[in-house]
Amino acid sequence: MNTAKFPARLEKDPIVDCIIELRFKMGSDSVAGVFPGVLYSQIKEDFPEMRNTPVAEIPKNVRAADENLRYHATVEFIGIWGKVLVADSSVQIRVNYPYPGWSEVEPRALKILKSVVDTGLISDYERISWLISV
Repeated sequence: MNTAKFPARLEKDPIVDCIIELRFKMGSDSVAGVFPGVLYSQIKEDFPEMRNTPVAEIPKNVRAADENLRYHATVEFIGIWGKVLVADSSVQIRVNYPYPGWSEVEPRALKILKSVVDTGLISDYERISWLISV
């Protein structure tokens, strides 16, 4: 039997960008406007700074008609280890460089995703994806 020990983390991690995205449908159009505020109330301890993005200036009916804009963030919450970007139909979790390792990212991401679900405003989930760039 091979008794070699594998490292839990690479000494020079090649990951430069880590994004986790959840795409969904809101329960109704009327709750889409309150979703960022409800989510912020649940994650503001870890992401205290809140900013509107330039996409927020585009009227909601225009964003809804363009599939690409539907998933572009209108609000971003900024914390020490990353950002949470909130769009009309998605939430992205972006981890700051240097990548801290999956053992740190996973519990943080699960906590945020649980907060999204706990808002009770989402009716259907389209997909969840991870993007890691090296």
